[in-house]
Amino acid sequence: MPWEVAPAWVEEVRAALPELPAARVERFVADYGLSRYDAFVLGSAGALARFYEEVAAQGVDAKLAANWTMGEYLAHLKAAGLEPGQGHLTAERLAALVRLVADGTISGSAAKEVLRLVAEEGGEPAEVVKEHDLGRLADQGALEEVVASVVADNPAQVAQYRGGKQQVLGFFVGQVMKATQGRADAKLVNELVRKAREA
Repeated sequence: MPWEVAPAWVEEVRAALPELPAARVERFVADYGLSRYDAFVLGSAGALARFYEEVAAQGVDAKLAANWTMGEYLAHLKAAGLEPGQGHLTAERLAALVRLVADGTISGSAAKEVLRLVAEEGGEPAEVVKEHDLGRLADQGALEEVVASVVADNPAQVAQYRGGKQQVLGFFVGQVMKATQGRADAKLVNELVRKAREA
């Protein structure tokens, strides 16, 4: 007599099995709106997938969380010889960092420094931003002074701009960002540089 397997038992066993990487990749595409590549990078390894889902579960933008997890976070793990979830940089702290980037509190370059400091020393990202004065610089008066100084220090580039070379705008913006250590609000800097050079 053939052996019969109850369908309920089959479903029970199936439910107890861990999610296969291919299924997880498909779920990441569907649930988080990730590209297939991002979903593959994040979903192929169990520990990284769990870490990413913990970050995304904090209510942050899933794509931005994916970018930071795959980029700076993975680079940190590799450099430190750690596995996902190990060290000071918890999923909650990475999510807090992503939130600070998303809401414009810090620039991308400042966020990299915050990540490094949190990874090395611990602490909450918002506290690290305050302690190290890494918040975005959006004070128009202060930025106007920096822009005026950069314009005054580069008369040759001003002449090029007035001569019709529009791409010099990027040079000035870059110099202001360098002077403010990447903390300046880039949109405001663009506006101020344009005004200063046309004056």
